[in-house]
Amino acid sequence: MQISTKGRYAITAMLDLASDNSGGPITLSVISQRQLLGSQNDMATIRL
Repeated sequence: MQISTKGRYAITAMLDLASDNSGGPITLSVISQRQLLGSQNDMATIRL
């Protein structure tokens, strides 16, 4: 099974959100920094 880049970003974001214990809102830029992903524009392709 192949997962698209957009799908990988979505899965990464969901796992990051699930493992976060801060209890507050998390921005895409924070997820991107924590996961060492590309720019925030890359993460913006995920419409959460």
